[in-house]
Amino acid sequence: MANESVNSRLPIPIPQQLKRILIEKVRRGDYIPGERIPAERTLSETYGISRISTREALTELIAEGYLYRMPGKGTFVERADQVARKLERGAFSVAFVIRKSWYAFAQAGYTRILEGVERALRSRNYRLVFLIKEDEEPVRHDSDRARTADYDGLILVGPTSELQVSDLQAARVPFILLDPPVPIAGVNCASMDYFDASQQAVRYLARLGHREIGYIGTERSEKYRGHLEALRGLGLNPDPRFVQFLGVGGVGMPGYQHGRQAIEEMLKRGAIPSAMHVSNDLVALGVLDVLRREGRRVPEDVSVVGYDDIDIHGQADPPLTTMRTDLEEFGEIGVQRLFSLMEKPTDRSQNISVRLDLLIRSSTSRPGRPMAEAVASVAGVGR
Repeated sequence: MANESVNSRLPIPIPQQLKRILIEKVRRGDYIPGERIPAERTLSETYGISRISTREALTELIAEGYLYRMPGKGTFVERADQVARKLERGAFSVAFVIRKSWYAFAQAGYTRILEGVERALRSRNYRLVFLIKEDEEPVRHDSDRARTADYDGLILVGPTSELQVSDLQAARVPFILLDPPVPIAGVNCASMDYFDASQQAVRYLARLGHREIGYIGTERSEKYRGHLEALRGLGLNPDPRFVQFLGVGGVGMPGYQHGRQAIEEMLKRGAIPSAMHVSNDLVALGVLDVLRREGRRVPEDVSVVGYDDIDIHGQADPPLTTMRTDLEEFGEIGVQRLFSLMEKPTDRSQNISVRLDLLIRSSTSRPGRPMAEAVASVAGVGR
């Protein structure tokens, strides 16, 4: 019989020790499916530990599918088939699912999100499964070697169709959308607050003294909506000559070539503003390349702001001012929400919005002014 005492001198955290004891009791049949387990107070007294440690252990066992809680009645062992599956597999896992074309455009950024997801799962003794799906391939597929049912939860990254969402809802699999281009009503999402970020970017450029602020990005997006709102709030009339929408087919993310094509179109029109608000750093990299080729100086002639602060290996010349968030922390936020759903599947859906902050580098300045002078004059802007 396994050791059923809790030892505070062991390097294993007390809640994890209690978890192992309770799982072993379920394995042996001391606690059977549908049976109410002892109350939190009773467990604390039995094992000589704090209520906080006991609560943490029970919360994790609920999240992992061994137990469930009925308000006012107590905590019970899950149904037999689910417990059997947990015990047979011996490990718990969450799948991180991303579309191939989406990941290809922003691999650096999503790798950092993935690191945050993995760290958060590891702290709960969960295994991470990383899946790259073809663009039209369903998330759940009967012939898939690793079917949806093999996972305790799913984190779907980037574009996810409403049809795929409906399929997962019907399968009763806990899932969350992470960084979807457009949140889906009634579905749990963790999104970046691009509307607020774009307002920060435009206001920063206006504070530098720019009155002609262009936009390169997608039309139906929170970034463009925020761009327009910020211009109007500053009393600046949006000028269609300074706007170039990106034509992105399928579910791909705008990238380097899109940036090159967009700024080339603006150059053909002969309408280049003194500042450009660009949808992401990869697009901005293409913009910088063409401007340099055409003899336009950045930031003296054109200031450029991007998004995401991705690792582009020093290719940006000059280094990009960008809107950023802690991508690893963003991944952890998604995991936290997923575990809440696993514990309480009937919770109301939430769209968690994460703030981005302005990171000032050398690609922006007052029109015609050196970067050092610009930074000194706008210290703290956007923070």
